[in-house]
Amino acid sequence: MLQNMAGYKNVATQRKGRFFYTGTDAIEAGIGMCFDLDYLTTSTGETATDSFGGRGLKAVQKPTNGNNLDFAGVTIQSYKAKADGLGQVIELAMPGGCAMVRPCYSTTINSGFLTAIVGSGVPGRFGPGGLPGRGSAIPLQTLIAATGGDLGFVSVAGVGQSVYDEATGLTTITDTGGIGTALGYGGTTVTATDYEVTLFGGTEGSAGAGKATPGIYPVVAATAANTITVTGDTGDADLAYVAIKKNVKILVYLMPDGESGCSEIISPESGTAVQHMVGGTTFVIGGMTVDVASTATLADGTREGMQKAFYLLGTLTTGFYIVTVTNGLVADGSTGLSTITLEAAGDLVVMAWRGGLGGIGGGEWCEVVEIGGVLS
Repeated sequence: MLQNMAGYKNVATQRKGRFFYTGTDAIEAGIGMCFDLDYLTTSTGETATDSFGGRGLKAVQKPTNGNNLDFAGVTIQSYKAKADGLGQVIELAMPGGCAMVRPCYSTTINSGFLTAIVGSGVPGRFGPGGLPGRGSAIPLQTLIAATGGDLGFVSVAGVGQSVYDEATGLTTITDTGGIGTALGYGGTTVTATDYEVTLFGGTEGSAGAGKATPGIYPVVAATAANTITVTGDTGDADLAYVAIKKNVKILVYLMPDGESGCSEIISPESGTAVQHMVGGTTFVIGGMTVDVASTATLADGTREGMQKAFYLLGTLTTGFYIVTVTNGLVADGSTGLSTITLEAAGDLVVMAWRGGLGGIGGGEWCEVVEIGGVLS
């Protein structure tokens, strides 16, 4: 018989496991990890031709564009860097149970989901929802952008702009949406230094112009209604970012079935190839004029049924983001798909890799969904 009903119902269900982290850097609590399925060494019994148990769902890494299809779980606690260079055993909350994650996007309880981010200076934090499956999570807690709230400000459409001052070591971020007010300018109850900027990226859009450096930047001050300063050099660019209080975590349910492929947030550059990962969701930052098209090539899939999604966060003027598809078909199943052009905010294209069974057929990226964008 259950003796403590209140205590029982107040504890979320988790599935826990212990894994070997192959890196030596520090790890924060609440970030996603992926399996290192090609982990090997030169030691006897640990090479690529050996049945080395270390890569049998034991070794994990932070999410990259090489392991994004192999989500393992979420760190339950923080871990210090390992000076001996030998890696360490860590504990993860596994898919099929709940976890406390580091969010960098707004959420509504039991609506939509967040997805673990690959790269972007914040690997493993959970951002905009991409495809469903392992690596994505259903929020069990509402987190809405609000002045003085845990999530103070969201600006992912390229409206914010940054200028670095080498003399002070600070970057000024200007955003007409009222970033300064949101973080305490003109008020007395909000402390700007409680926040950090999670910078996904950005560029100025014109050839040879500035490029933002993704990462975490502590807020120093809210200096005007539309400006803040942060520590460090973000680069001078049009930005996609959020301002969130330090160490915020929210409760989520980690989706257990299939692979989401995780997500990435990339910055188009005028006249430059900006490559995306294979599989998962690629969010493309917009909001600027790209004088000449920014390009990429979608390589063939590596696993039957894997999916690939593209979503444009803000309108691109003039040049657009153009993806050349190595092998693809539009929805009729017979017409070839050569290029995907993303132009306007909200353009979405989802494809699935089909026909690559047994390594016999070549396979094709097949259109699943097109909302906006141009397929040709």
